[in-house]
Amino acid sequence: MKSLKHIVNVLQKNKFLCGDVMDGNKILNVGLEENGEKFMNQLLERWRLINCDWGKVDFINSNVDNSIDNEMRESRVSFLNCKDFQKYYLAGAGKAQRLSYPILMKSVGVKEEHNGSLVTLKATSSRKLVSDYFLKTSIALEKFYKLQRERKIWWMRLSANPSRFFVEPFKDPSAITQDKFQNINQSITVKSRFAFGSEDMEAITLAYPRYENSTNSPMCLIRSSINLEIATTALLLDAVENSQGLLISLNRKLAPFQCALACLHEGDKLDKDLIDLCLHICHIIRKIGLRVYDRHIHQSNYSMLIEELTRTDCLGIPYAILIEKDSLKTGLLKLRNRDSSLAETIHISDIKTYLFGIFT
Repeated sequence: MKSLKHIVNVLQKNKFLCGDVMDGNKILNVGLEENGEKFMNQLLERWRLINCDWGKVDFINSNVDNSIDNEMRESRVSFLNCKDFQKYYLAGAGKAQRLSYPILMKSVGVKEEHNGSLVTLKATSSRKLVSDYFLKTSIALEKFYKLQRERKIWWMRLSANPSRFFVEPFKDPSAITQDKFQNINQSITVKSRFAFGSEDMEAITLAYPRYENSTNSPMCLIRSSINLEIATTALLLDAVENSQGLLISLNRKLAPFQCALACLHEGDKLDKDLIDLCLHICHIIRKIGLRVYDRHIHQSNYSMLIEELTRTDCLGIPYAILIEKDSLKTGLLKLRNRDSSLAETIHISDIKTYLFGIFT
């Protein structure tokens, strides 16, 4: 079993994050480094693509901050007291009621929130990803339970160990004293469990706002809230804890680099035709939208080549394409898998279709 200190050292060595481990079960002063920032940006893009089969995305506002407290840990309903949110709610609820289907509104805001259960960020503020579902009260509970399942599965698909995610009920300490809503039917937290503790990934709350202009409104709200930096850190810890050695098992769609190119040539001088073939393959891969490691590997010694590929495993790169001297004649390449270290032979004419199938 890997210790938290070992995991943080692996991530720090490969420029994903830095931090100080305390008592073996806390990480303080966490800051994302170059590769960690790239990973976080990919997670953000995946979140932007989230939709649901029972709702419709109406618009995305990237500069909304309508919360006061830490929704993960203190109050899940503090945003109801914000005047800006009241206008936002009335507009969204009115449109959902008029169109007769749930409306999903998304926002990305910066707030002063840096403490998690396991992770404490170095920065005093972090990005909060909010998804607000405006829907009829009559279907609220059904959709609330459905959203819990959908969101848990979403996190499981991004993880190297899907079984670590679970849903935990949350009792809001302010539920009795709040006067802007009738009640909160339920509030839950999607969490990730590690050997050294657990971390909150997402808070989901069902609320019934009541404002002067919406008395007896048949509309209610389900809010999903994610601390982007803390969730990113948890996924990075997951990628190392569940892997062997120094390997980082990042999700293939979130990895900063998705493919590396390695060329095994003869002699000290690299053949120009082999260089051109490498560049051509790189062009093919980038054309289908994959992120290629910007440092191509060239070696004349097979053992040295494998050593270089092991380093790409430590960067979480899911696949590497091996090009050999005979590739110029046969058109055959080898596609190496990070997690198994095994390589399969494919023809250059199939590389585009094959990789597209893997990453989509």
